[in-house]
Amino acid sequence: MYSDGVYLQETSGQVAYNAFIQFLTSEYNSLVKDGLDDRITQSLGYFEGRNNPSIYSVVVYSKSALFFDALREEIGDEAFFQALQNYFQDHRYEVAKPEDLLRAFEATAGRSLSDFYDTWLNTGGGGSGLVVSHENIRT
Repeated sequence: MYSDGVYLQETSGQVAYNAFIQFLTSEYNSLVKDGLDDRITQSLGYFEGRNNPSIYSVVVYSKSALFFDALREEIGDEAFFQALQNYFQDHRYEVAKPEDLLRAFEATAGRSLSDFYDTWLNTGGGGSGLVVSHENIRT
């Protein structure tokens, strides 16, 4: 879903991208407020057992897109897009693991992003407290 936002940014401009991120933020924060947030890393079977398809959609698609937006903000556009290029080149025609993506971002950022990853990907449920705010919308 995040690639949709980047495409929107490229074709329709920053205002459209900001509106996209604001929509996802609102959707995700509503889920958090209702105590329904969960870890992105849960299996599909786990979410099917929750008997609420909207939880899966918001956690897996919206929260993950917000994660990529926050990561891009954290390390900057140049490092973010270079990491994606490196990840693609290094793992083309392979089955990559989540750790591979983390290593690609850490290599271009020049620092550990483990805590950042854990906060976004491995928190949720039980009132995780991860509330997204986009006060500093890109211009």
